Amino acid sequence: MQKDNLEKAALDGTIRLRPILMTPLPTLLGMIPLALGLDAGSERYAPLAHTIIGGLLVSVVVTVFLVPAVCMVVYGRRDKEAEQTGQPVVLEGGPA
Repeated sequence: MQKDNLEKAALDGTIRLRPILMTPLPTLLGMIPLALGLDAGSERYAPLAHTIIGGLLVSVVVTVFLVPAVCMVVYGRRDKEAEQTGQPVVLEGGPA
């Protein structure tokens, strides 16, 4: 994968930010009253709500920031090694 294509793919991921955030946000907002434990009996389920909220927040951060960063590092390293050896970069698992 060429560096220009890799950077373009990472920047084009910002287009997908809205759908990525629209998926967990309603669940997060719905869990807030349960996490606060305001109603009778809801204090029993507050730890479950805390866990769900934390998991969703971590998954959003990983999806939006960590995965693109790791891809840039891995493919950037592969491209750099290919430039040093003079061999073309072959992507595995892609269309022929």
